Amino acid sequence: MPARATRKKRTRSKFANVRHPFQYEIELPDGSRKKRKAWALVTPAKKPVTLSLTEEHILKAIGQHGEGDSARCAGSVCVYDHKSSFPHQVVGYTDWWPTRVYIASKLDKYGLPSVAYVYEHQNKVDRLFDSEAGQQRLLKRVRRYGSISINLKPYRQRSEKDRDGRDRLPTGKRAAHLVGHSLRAARIASWKMSEPPTTTTP
Repeated sequence: MPARATRKKRTRSKFANVRHPFQYEIELPDGSRKKRKAWALVTPAKKPVTLSLTEEHILKAIGQHGEGDSARCAGSVCVYDHKSSFPHQVVGYTDWWPTRVYIASKLDKYGLPSVAYVYEHQNKVDRLFDSEAGQQRLLKRVRRYGSISINLKPYRQRSEKDRDGRDRLPTGKRAAHLVGHSLRAARIASWKMSEPPTTTTP
């Protein structure tokens, strides 16, 4: 009797069906700079992590002009300093959005992010990572009240029916607004135009 063919069981990928763009700049021989994107596979975080943003993190970011930089802003410095608290690798690139943060866990052969974990946060400190003035505000805050706890939670994808309807137009569509990299770029540009640079000595 001929043997029955067995179907190989498909294993479910741990990655979500999305990629996240980490932006970086390259300098050309003529001194001009161009923006590029490194697309990283995204996997949802499984466990919460609590960070403690300290004066040392902020001073290090200020010292290396890390405002708006996914590897050198105060939030990225803080994440890397807490890398042992995460259940996955942390390689140094962190992209903060208004309610999400993407933490790179693997680099490709060019040294750019290729895999990232996504977390939720509600601390509303991400906007202060994007300008000199914002980092100065953070510095004053921690010097007055102590370190800032940032709670990262597993990202929960909202379904359409659960959304609260904010920003909806009469047609039911949402109004166009900046998010992610576009929002960070707009913040940085507006702050650079409206506020003079400030310096602080520890």
